[in-house]
Order: sequence, then C-alpha cells, then structure tokens
Amino acid sequence: AAVTANKAFQSHLQSLGVNPANIGFSYLTMESDKFICIREKVGEQNQVVIIDMADPNNPSRRPISADSAIMNPTSKVIALKGCYLGHFLTPLTPALNASYSTGVIQPTKTHCCNALTT
Repeated sequence: AAVTANKAFQSHLQSLGVNPANIGFSYLTMESDKFICIREKVGEQNQVVIIDMADPNNPSRRPISADSAIMNPTSKVIALKGCYLGHFLTPLTPALNASYSTGVIQPTKTHCCNALTT
C-alpha cells in the first residue's frame, strides 16, 4: 500500500509539471501536511515550487536559487538556505529568510555567512 501511495504522490507531482528527477530527499521538503517545496531547474532558471496542500493543483513557482527551502506551516514564510534572490534584492544578494505573501517575495530577515579563509 505504501508503494502505491508513493507512486500516486510522484504521479501527481509530475502532473503539476515537476521534473521526476527532483522528486526526492535532495530536492523536496515537506513541513507538516501544509506545504511542499521543491527546488528545480527549468532550462537555465533555478526555481522553487511551492505547493499549498489546501490547493494542491495550483503550485506557485518562484525564481529562486537555493540549497534548500522549507515553508513555515503556520504562516506563509519560506526559509531559504544558500539562496540568491537576485531580482528581488540587489543582484546576487545572499539571503536566509524571505516572506511569501500574495504572490510577492518580500525579505523579512537576511543573514550572510562569509566563508572562512585561512
């Protein structure tokens, strides 16, 4: 039964236009039963697909490049690790958190960690 549910889940994500190669632990995160976030690259553009489980047939796609993304289950806040919101902030500004509200990404907090050099 679990295998059948897993295949149905994968089929549904594919029907929404998610690349099958991005359906897995490296690209997909779920927080409770509220949201699914999927990182993918379409052509030359990196994006994050946000699926609100209250309306799973209408995913939201955002032009964000990030190492990982997860939605807060109680508010529409997305946490991004290692991301660049190039066209929402200054070009290639590293950010840690941004809020997602009514189709617009607005930064709530940013934090830049510079690599340590020796």
